[in-house]
Amino acid sequence: LKADHKVLDAGCGVCGPARYFAKNTGCTIDAVSVSEIQVETSQKYIRNENLQDKITVHLHDYHTVDNIFPKEHFDKAYFLESFGHSTDKEKLLKAIWKILKPGGEVYIKDLFRRISSNWFVQRKIDSEITKINKAYYYEVADLNKFVDLVREIGYVIVFIKTIDIPLE
Repeated sequence: LKADHKVLDAGCGVCGPARYFAKNTGCTIDAVSVSEIQVETSQKYIRNENLQDKITVHLHDYHTVDNIFPKEHFDKAYFLESFGHSTDKEKLLKAIWKILKPGGEVYIKDLFRRISSNWFVQRKIDSEITKINKAYYYEVADLNKFVDLVREIGYVIVFIKTIDIPLE
């Protein structure tokens, strides 16, 4: 991120990362949350840290950000453990695509379902995902389907990193 970047924080929570990025890079951030409490809390933090000129928080569903921001508006967009809350990942990714400038980038840090060649390991993976989805009202995306979808929309995948979580 750079000072001249316009950035979207999709699913911002209480704007912890947004506040960090604004302070340390000088970029301008529009943050979006569907939670009125998160928006109010974010605004308090932003005022306390004197970042009102750098961060604007919107009470809005990130699936329709293309309705509140102009086409080709953002240099970057990020999802920090918020992508899994999407109930319509295709709609969300298409909305983000519309508001990104040509050459813009999306960063997603989240959980994705992977496929194992070992049926027993796969059963454990799926069991853990079921627990996560239920506990956090999440919808962990299937990595292979996600890759196919983003390519179909037109995104170019630059980097994917997976980690293995012990399943015992």
